[in-house]
Amino acid sequence: MNNDSSRRNFVSALRFRFLTPWYDRLVAWTVRDAAMKTSLLMHARVAPGERVLDVGCGTGTLLLQLASHVPEARLAGVDADSEMLRQAEAKAAAAGIVMDLTPAWADALPFRDGTFDLVLSSLFFHHLQPADKEQSLREIWRVLRPGGRVLIADFGRPASWLGRGSFQLIRLLDGYSNTRDHAEGRLPEFIAGAGFVDVSTLENLDVPVGRIGLYRGTRPQ
Repeated sequence: MNNDSSRRNFVSALRFRFLTPWYDRLVAWTVRDAAMKTSLLMHARVAPGERVLDVGCGTGTLLLQLASHVPEARLAGVDADSEMLRQAEAKAAAAGIVMDLTPAWADALPFRDGTFDLVLSSLFFHHLQPADKEQSLREIWRVLRPGGRVLIADFGRPASWLGRGSFQLIRLLDGYSNTRDHAEGRLPEFIAGAGFVDVSTLENLDVPVGRIGLYRGTRPQ
């Protein structure tokens, strides 16, 4: 599926296109990006040879980190932001890592049913409106093999008044309607609603702009 952002209300990851080159540096501090991705991959327990898809892969940081830990994994990523994918491709080439990066929307993944063993996603779902969250999770369910798993790291319900206040900065930047369910801690409900079982919150990470939850679900056998 090609990346025709003109047919949708496409918004860059940091809302303003001029901030895209600074994305990696900004998230490194605001969401403790390295610690978050390390925790996500620890819980993922990727085995050599597994087929892994990163939905909303951005600049490819998560896939590159995974490749350094499990070089035998077969990696793919999708993102609707062509500039982000260009950065990901450049980083992968510089590191000598092979991965399949495809411009695509999460609600219409260009893969056959049951293609992947694992789907990962970090800091992507809070950009989506509720109906788009639902459809994207149904697509993830479709492209996973029976018994495959999804692990998502994204904003959850802040635990303190300070966290709620700082999360308002994210909501102001990224939008209120799409982040409302995250502020209310409802992302696990969306995962379960898409047909996943054994849905659980693996970990909560307090960060300077709120709280990041790590969530897991399994496609039934």
